[in-house]
Amino acid sequence: AEAICRHALARRLGCAPERLEDHGVIVMSAGISATLGGRPTREAVEVMRSMGIDLDPHESQPVSAQLIRHADLIWAMTRSHRNAIVQQWPDAASRCELLCADARDIADPIGGPLESYEQCAAQLRAEIEPRIERLEL
Repeated sequence: AEAICRHALARRLGCAPERLEDHGVIVMSAGISATLGGRPTREAVEVMRSMGIDLDPHESQPVSAQLIRHADLIWAMTRSHRNAIVQQWPDAASRCELLCADARDIADPIGGPLESYEQCAAQLRAEIEPRIERLEL
């Protein structure tokens, strides 16, 4: 999700993804159960590569109070993720929303076949790109 979001934001702002901070935009992903420094799966790297996105440098990180405190907007992949964030950081409730506009969960493809990763990437792109277009930047 982070890589797709960075790619869409960079396209909208007319810059390279690594130049987003020059435009005042920082995109970070963090997981409820993520470990620090986890590497993407081969399948995730392959699917992102087919979309023209380099996922090789990505490392996971757990969600933290600092990330939540500094986030202007938080997109949760599932209802349970949003609930966990809001339960631990109630002041984030107004900034934390489900990524899917119709309130569906986005299933994590971890451990599944390549097709699951492709479906997940397509769903992420379909949800993220319209949201990026509506952001006031």
